[in-house]
Amino acid sequence: MRKFAAAVRGALALAVAALVAMGMSQNTHRQFEKGLSSRSSVIIQEVVGTITLAVLALTLWQAIRLWRGRPPGPMLTLLSIGLILALGWVLALAGQRAS
Repeated sequence: MRKFAAAVRGALALAVAALVAMGMSQNTHRQFEKGLSSRSSVIIQEVVGTITLAVLALTLWQAIRLWRGRPPGPMLTLLSIGLILALGWVLALAGQRAS
């Protein structure tokens, strides 16, 4: 059961990290349909995305540790923080598009 839980949590962290990384690489341009977004909104979006990727990488590391039979550590806490940060990244991206 522990291996299944570790696999599900690791897969979720990996999927969210892939979406954030893909979105970060595609949404770095300041020019879009509505005009030019501010530089600070792009920087905020990139910083929140980078922090999100770091937390999700730690979550994936904890999932691998749990898979190998080591103590679980703070994996659920890191996953929760990572998902909240991913939501913050989406809001920062929306703010970039709205500015």
